[in-house]
Amino acid sequence: ATIEDGKYAIIAVNAAGNEYSAMTTVETTSSTVRIASQVVIYDGVAATFTAPNNTYVWNIKSVDGGYVIYTDDNKYVNWQGGNAANLKGTADSKVTISQVEDTKQYNIQWANDTTRYLAKNSSNAYFAFYQSGQRQDLFIVPVEVGEIEPQQLVAPTIHIDKVTSNSITVSWNKVANATGYTVSNGVETTVVNT
Repeated sequence: ATIEDGKYAIIAVNAAGNEYSAMTTVETTSSTVRIASQVVIYDGVAATFTAPNNTYVWNIKSVDGGYVIYTDDNKYVNWQGGNAANLKGTADSKVTISQVEDTKQYNIQWANDTTRYLAKNSSNAYFAFYQSGQRQDLFIVPVEVGEIEPQQLVAPTIHIDKVTSNSITVSWNKVANATGYTVSNGVETTVVNT
């Protein structure tokens, strides 16, 4: 499928398939400049992505057999060498975009060195151009900026398991994406339910 000129979110999924990260329009401050990412709510299926603000909005435009990717204030995605990426490019900073066979994902490659793929680093919160070993199969999803509806949490069912003269033992069913707390002898413990 061809990417039409428009506004998109560029999203990677981790190896486990349970966490999605969007490429932001912010450069990292490390000595090797890269483009920061942020964990987002996405399912790999939705036809659009709702972003809370323009930080996740990328313009993609076809030019001379390739594409340019840039921010609303005309900062172009660029690669100048190594495992890096920055927003210091020009309207000539071209990439190629090709769909990964039998998926809804795409590979974005630097046009002048197609061994370099734009990818989410597997261990860190940023995108850069890599030759291999990172999360290079990306979702390029039409983006809308607006309010994100909060997810509904389901309250757990609490069971009283045992009552003695000085304690009560309770248990509860796990609730997805929720954090539970227990208190024993005045000490609070965090229990993450997934």
